[in-house]
Amino acid sequence: MAFELRHILANRSRSLTITCIALATILMVIFSSSFISAQPTYDTVEQNLTRMLQFATSDTTIIRLDLALSKHYLDKTGSDLGDIQQAFLYAHDAHQRLGNIYMSLNDPGQAAVRFQQSLFYAKRNHDTLSILTQSGLLALAYNQSHLPEKALAVLEPALRLSPADAYTILVFLLANKIEAELALSNLNAAGISYNQMQIHIAGIGPNQNVMKYGLRSSIALLVSTRRYDEAEMQLKALHSLAENLHDPDLLCTTENLAFRIDSARGNIPSAIRHYQRFRSLSDSINRRNFDMDIDVLQIQYREETIIEELKRNAHELDLLTNESRLQTKSLQADALIRKLSLVVVGLVVILIGVIISRYLIEMRSIRLIGRSQKAIDAQNVELAALAAEQERLLREIHHRVKNNLQITISLLNSEMTLIADDEALNLIKDSQARMFTISLIHNRLYHSQNLGEIEMIGYLIDLCQFLTETSFPRRTIRVLVGGDPLYLDVEQAVLLGMITTEAVSNAQLYTCHEVKNDCTLQFQLDQDSIDTIVLTIFSKGHALTREPAPNNKHHLSRHDLMEFFAGQLNGEIVFQTTDAGSTIIIRFNITNKKQLTLPGRTNAV
Repeated sequence: MAFELRHILANRSRSLTITCIALATILMVIFSSSFISAQPTYDTVEQNLTRMLQFATSDTTIIRLDLALSKHYLDKTGSDLGDIQQAFLYAHDAHQRLGNIYMSLNDPGQAAVRFQQSLFYAKRNHDTLSILTQSGLLALAYNQSHLPEKALAVLEPALRLSPADAYTILVFLLANKIEAELALSNLNAAGISYNQMQIHIAGIGPNQNVMKYGLRSSIALLVSTRRYDEAEMQLKALHSLAENLHDPDLLCTTENLAFRIDSARGNIPSAIRHYQRFRSLSDSINRRNFDMDIDVLQIQYREETIIEELKRNAHELDLLTNESRLQTKSLQADALIRKLSLVVVGLVVILIGVIISRYLIEMRSIRLIGRSQKAIDAQNVELAALAAEQERLLREIHHRVKNNLQITISLLNSEMTLIADDEALNLIKDSQARMFTISLIHNRLYHSQNLGEIEMIGYLIDLCQFLTETSFPRRTIRVLVGGDPLYLDVEQAVLLGMITTEAVSNAQLYTCHEVKNDCTLQFQLDQDSIDTIVLTIFSKGHALTREPAPNNKHHLSRHDLMEFFAGQLNGEIVFQTTDAGSTIIIRFNITNKKQLTLPGRTNAV
């Protein structure tokens, strides 16, 4: 929110600065027109203004003199017809230069207003070349103001008016048309304009200023149509042109376009380098613009001092040659002072009004941002409540699943009292063990803060304790569980629990009958690498890996089940038998890739 406020305040301050510049320009125009009216003859005024125009070195001074000359010729028209076209010419030039200043200040909106005025005077003067030039500049300002529809409305009549051999202006107009059509996502129309521009671009010769607009719009179209090879070729030409022109703004644009091309191609390292250069150039340009603003003000002050001195010299010359008109000039000077006083008062009132208006706008913006933040906070509270409710419902589901499985296990216990067949009893016990494997997971999830993962060491300890107590009620069985404290998701935890259940059940049948004094099962769960887990099950004797022949050909052995569960884990299982004992090794990839930093532990059941 603070960044948005700073951005808004910066924009408002910039607008206020430009407004002050415009008001100062109006003041100087009035001053110039009043000064002209104080001269004894039109010819003397024209000579003085023309001489000052020759000494002018900045756009701001030239604009003021152009406006003064335009006013002079309009005044002269009333008494000496034939100079109105000259007045339109100077007015057109003044508005164009003022528009260029606003473009350099990165204010295309105000620049568009000035270019519209310049286009109006060009049309009044029936100057075809000026009409086409101002149409292109106005379209450029509209494109930078994100108004492509207005840009196209200006460009269409200009393209119809343009001569077929005016290659330079045609390339400039078509380049702006391509950018407007790309902004409207009209790739087909942009492609047609691109083909037309390629026909005319060979005829513009060494005009580098126009060539940069053509290359920039061409590259934008080629990137939009994914023609990256052609875009890179034209980007090299644009970069070379920017270096020849020593144009940092154009260099900044080339780095931005190179970043877009490399990003689209997936060349991330190169894209990052171009983006860093783009940011560096952009920051440098911003600093340069700030320094230029200060330099322009200093130069403007010096030029205004020179202009005032020229005016005083011209005034003294007129006094020497027109002694008889001293009284008239004195009266006109008094009138000029009154006018200037009124202008200063009016300017102060306008500035106060602008400041108050900007303040009200800022306060309204702050209130809007505050309301938006409150709405976001309320939505966050609702989302938090919804998440808590979903967590409660999920815990309830785990609790009910666990209860239903426990009820099923209890029902099977009651049925076992009615069954005398040992094989059927063993099958029911196996089913109970498998159901408890799943029930235990849901029980741990219900009591855990993490509803998506199972801490495996504690789970294996509880599971082995249940299996040994139910499988060997009258025999002491030692189960050792050790390894890294790892977390697995529910799916992998269930499959690993099923493998553990089958291994313990297999040991029930054989291991403890072979080894009378040391009936021990060892479970070791380790993280072999960053994404690989290994479960090792070891017991003395060879019975752990023994695979009994099933009585029913449709019945799966425990080895088949363990291999099936290992396959569901996308892992592998290995059965090994040595003189020291038998080992089962299950290796699989972890899904969530999350491990605790706690030290390993070994527990005996």
